Amino acid sequence: MAFDILCGVKTCLQMPMLYSEQRKKEFENEADHILAATFSSSGKFFAATDDHKSLAVWSTDESWKLIYTKILPRRITAMTFDSSESNILVADKSGDVYCYFLFSENEAKEVDDLVMGHVSMLLDLKLCGNDKFLVTCDRDEKIRVSHFPNAYSIQSFCLGHSDFVSCLLYLEDVDLLASGSGDGTVKLWNYKEGMELFSVDCFDHLTEDDCSSISKIHLTLCKSSSASESCCRGVDVKSLAYCKQMKMIAVAFERLFVILIFQLRIEDSKARLSLVHKLFCSGVIWDMCFDDCQNLLVLQESESAMFVPYSMQSVDDVLQVSKLTDDVTGTKLLEIVGQVNQENEFYKCSVVLQRQSKFPALHKVRIDNMAEYISRKHDRLHQEHKARNRRMDCSPPELLDKKLSDDETTCEENRTKKVRMSKE
Repeated sequence: MAFDILCGVKTCLQMPMLYSEQRKKEFENEADHILAATFSSSGKFFAATDDHKSLAVWSTDESWKLIYTKILPRRITAMTFDSSESNILVADKSGDVYCYFLFSENEAKEVDDLVMGHVSMLLDLKLCGNDKFLVTCDRDEKIRVSHFPNAYSIQSFCLGHSDFVSCLLYLEDVDLLASGSGDGTVKLWNYKEGMELFSVDCFDHLTEDDCSSISKIHLTLCKSSSASESCCRGVDVKSLAYCKQMKMIAVAFERLFVILIFQLRIEDSKARLSLVHKLFCSGVIWDMCFDDCQNLLVLQESESAMFVPYSMQSVDDVLQVSKLTDDVTGTKLLEIVGQVNQENEFYKCSVVLQRQSKFPALHKVRIDNMAEYISRKHDRLHQEHKARNRRMDCSPPELLDKKLSDDETTCEENRTKKVRMSKE
């Protein structure tokens, strides 16, 4: 469903079925879930992809005309438009990034343009620096910065996360990159140099009592063998949102009801994040974003309040966040909020889809089997030693005497050789 905030009009979009009649019959009993969706930077175009590997792009004018369709080679995890809005880049589960031309002059010559590839599942991608750099992140804790469109030329790697990198956020006004991870941290990067500027551990700002009383989820801090390395199972950063006017970064988590809002401060070329507000919602956060009026729009698992806008104001350097009650922006945002919250069928389908979360499967199981290996090795050496002693005990006496005699002869020869060398 698409809602126009300016005029308050709702439009229902249907993913096109691009397969043959035989494949359509195969898909009849399968649920068709939307895997990824995005708007272009100007909002003129909207793209979505589904379980059936179909890509569709609509124009967001009054007609909502379907302008582009494509059958993809694999299921998509993330996608983005370029700044010209004539190309769309998609990242898939196998680690490849493809670029599709929306307005090709010769459709017959259109081919899949493979831009780059990872050896692990891609989870997000962003175009940075006026589309000069393509930034991708994967399940193997890596952030790769490649030149675009010649992505075979790698600019840098941003390494520092200890678990999968779930989301990226480009801060265009300060030309920095923010990343969220399954290790519970949010990091700021000078992405061109691959340099980490600041890191905040969100687990430090989430008490177990707060989270369990609201989301009824018990958090456990899984300590690794290294005291400096920890993995916060249950504090998986799900999404990031940036308010350019107020320099605020909002952080949402998988399975939690809380949003952390950080203030971005840059002083003497040093960037840092400081917590300014902790926003508790009435349901698990599905998605969020800031609008042009500095409102934080939250989509959550709450049947009575699925879509909630929050207004943000700074009073005496203190951030005040409250539910938006008066629409003074000249739009019909509150009217749209009411329409969305009445979509019961949409809510029920979304609950089923969101509870089939991909995050638990993204965590890698790290097994420390060194102690078991050492124990097996000790047992094997002990058995070999016993077998060797058993063979010695079973040897005939004359062989034992000969071995001792040979050993004594060898020792005497060595002693004589040393004396001769010392005299020379």
